[in-house]
Amino acid sequence: MATKSTQGSYDWDAIRQEYVTGPNSISTTTLSEKYGMAPSTIRRRCAAEDWVGQRKEYRNKVDEQTADKLASIEAERRVEMLDLGDDMVAVGMITLERLKKHLESNPEYMQPSKEMRMLLKDGASIIQTALGIQDTTAMSSDEFDRRILQQMDELVSLREAATAEEVDQG
Repeated sequence: MATKSTQGSYDWDAIRQEYVTGPNSISTTTLSEKYGMAPSTIRRRCAAEDWVGQRKEYRNKVDEQTADKLASIEAERRVEMLDLGDDMVAVGMITLERLKKHLESNPEYMQPSKEMRMLLKDGASIIQTALGIQDTTAMSSDEFDRRILQQMDELVSLREAATAEEVDQG
């Protein structure tokens, strides 16, 4: 607590610091009462040293630092979401590859599992959210299934081409 020194003067640095960095409820009147001085004395000092400007500058700096910290936290959250989405899509793709292998030997099972569809869809949704992409054209389950089957067909074609290339080279 800043008080009068033995010579009768005040610790103006401490009083100014309290005004500049304190909450809005700290006013020159509050401080004059706290330190037992005339309100006009503290108001003159406040005006002469531009405490109001210093308070604004201090608060702007705190606001900037807060915004930077929040942005950093949000960036970390989005990176974690991207990682999670990537992991979910990777698991979905592995499952899709396994299903493709199964379908090659059992073509009668052409329906992707509900769990796999949800995994891929949720993973893609998490990635979109992390990147700030709003999906306004929600894909129906049938459309999603059609795209999965199309992807499976492309994978089968690629594998057949790779196998044919290996045979030609061997």
